[in-house]
Amino acid sequence: MRWSCSNTTSQRHHARIRVLLIVVAALVCGTASHLNAQWIRASGSLGASADVYRPLGTTSRLPTQSYRVAGRLQLTVFDQIVLPFELFLNSGRLGYHQPFNEFGVTPRFGSVVQLFAGWYSTRISDLTVGDSRILGGGVELSPGPLRLALHYGYTRQPVQPDTIRAFGGEYRRRLLAGKLGIEWSDGSFLALQYMSSRDEPGSIHRDSLTLAPQANVVASVAGGLGALNGAVRIRGELALGLFTRNTEAQANSARFQDLSQPIRQPLPINSSSNALPSVCETFTFAAETFAR
Repeated sequence: MRWSCSNTTSQRHHARIRVLLIVVAALVCGTASHLNAQWIRASGSLGASADVYRPLGTTSRLPTQSYRVAGRLQLTVFDQIVLPFELFLNSGRLGYHQPFNEFGVTPRFGSVVQLFAGWYSTRISDLTVGDSRILGGGVELSPGPLRLALHYGYTRQPVQPDTIRAFGGEYRRRLLAGKLGIEWSDGSFLALQYMSSRDEPGSIHRDSLTLAPQANVVASVAGGLGALNGAVRIRGELALGLFTRNTEAQANSARFQDLSQPIRQPLPINSSSNALPSVCETFTFAAETFAR
């Protein structure tokens, strides 16, 4: 079977892709080679892939050509300030996919301050934020044994409904998360975490397939112990969540109506709300410590 992409539009499209990849690679490689003085170091990576899709005897359901580019560049200034940059590009996107094009920077200043901007990931705890990607900003501070963190942004972008694909759409989801804790030199720690996420009803045009906007609030306490110079580590987390299946439902229960407005505003409590307790525990044993 022979695949053919001989039309002029396709050739111009692939030419633009090749030029883009060459320019990005030149920038990354050039930066890494010229910024190699003692006061600044640079390192980076670049990956790219392309796909060609041609259905036989049926309607095309995917883009006929697509490409993906992932680049990373990290600058280290005076061995104290670390500036990592990430870039993800994608030429095509289906209607029910979240946006793939992402850019983020997470500079670190010494061992005390780290800032977050754009798209990024951070791990407040397993039972709160987890591995969610955030579009927004945040700060994490580590002065001595104290651990402070505050993040605000969006974990999901709006995707409009598509009746042809029987897709009800996705709301934009807003997130607020924080952490307050203390960590000792042996790895033992104690921390309080908080996470609040909520769908924005006005972010999409709803139809009959669209689900109700939801909300979730989680508060947790986590702790850990270290022993034998870090060879043995035990940690656990206890969380209590309040999940609301429909933020537009009426608070027709007397126990919810009696709550004051300052409490009901940050906590979307109504007849569709449910409290969900969770427990997470891990045990780590590093055998290589005894093999030295």
